[in-house]
Amino acid sequence: MAPSKSKSGRGKSWTTPELNRMLTEVEAVLPLGSNELEIVAARYDTELPREFTERDVDAIKRKFMLLKNSMKPTGDPACPKELVRAKRPYYLMESRAGVEPFDDTTSAKVASAEVDDTGAAVESPEKVTTPSEGVTAPPAPILSVAQAVPETATETRSASKRCGKSPEQLAQLNNELKRRASTVGATGSMTVSQTVKRRRTIYSLISKLEHDHDDGSDAMQVVIDMEERAAAREFEYRREREAKREEREQRRNELFFA
Repeated sequence: MAPSKSKSGRGKSWTTPELNRMLTEVEAVLPLGSNELEIVAARYDTELPREFTERDVDAIKRKFMLLKNSMKPTGDPACPKELVRAKRPYYLMESRAGVEPFDDTTSAKVASAEVDDTGAAVESPEKVTTPSEGVTAPPAPILSVAQAVPETATETRSASKRCGKSPEQLAQLNNELKRRASTVGATGSMTVSQTVKRRRTIYSLISKLEHDHDDGSDAMQVVIDMEERAAAREFEYRREREAKREEREQRRNELFFA
C-alpha cells in the first residue's frame, strides 16, 4: 500500500519543478495577502502530479519568504532562477505600495483598473462557457484608456497604510509645505543647520579680527604681546637647558681627567 501524501508539506524539501509551479501561481496572483495565499495554495494543489507533495498556505508562505529574503550571489551569472523569480513579484508589490500622487490620478486609475481586470481573470478560470452549455455571449467591446477611465475630480483620494497618515492629513501637509516654500521664496530666509550657523559665526569672527587688525585695535595688540611673551619664555627655557648641559659636561670631564 502506497504511503499517503502529506497535507502540509512541513519538513519536505522542495524540488525544482515544485518551486517553478509555486512561483508561477504566485506571479499569477498579485499582490499577495492572506486571501491571495489561499488562492495560490488552491491553484497549486489542483491537478497535482503524483511526484509532487501537497502544500498548505503556511508551507507556501514560508518557502516564498525564504526565497525572497535569500541573498543573491553578487557577480554570479548562474544565480538560482528561483531566487530571481521570487524577488521579482516582491519588488512589484513594493512598487505598488507607494502613495498615489494627488495631482495626477489618471495613472493610478489605470493601474487599479489593470489590477482588477487581472484579478478577475485569475480568480474565475472555470467560468468559461463551453459550446455545449449554450450560445456564447458576444465579446465586450474594447475601450480606450480615456473611455474606460473617465477623469472625475470628486473621486476620493487614497493612500497607502505604510505612510502612517490619512489622505486628508497628507493633503494638509502638502498645502503646508507649499505655503512654507512660497514664504521662503518671498522673504529669502530659510532654516539652516547648526553646522552652517557655526561656520558663519567663525567667518564673522575672522572678518572682525581682520578689520580690527587693519584699524590697529587693542585686541590684535594683545595677541601680539602674548606671542612675544611666549617666545621670550621659550628662549629663556632653552638657555637654562643649555647651561645645565654645559655644567654636566664640565663635571664629567673633571671626573674623567682627575
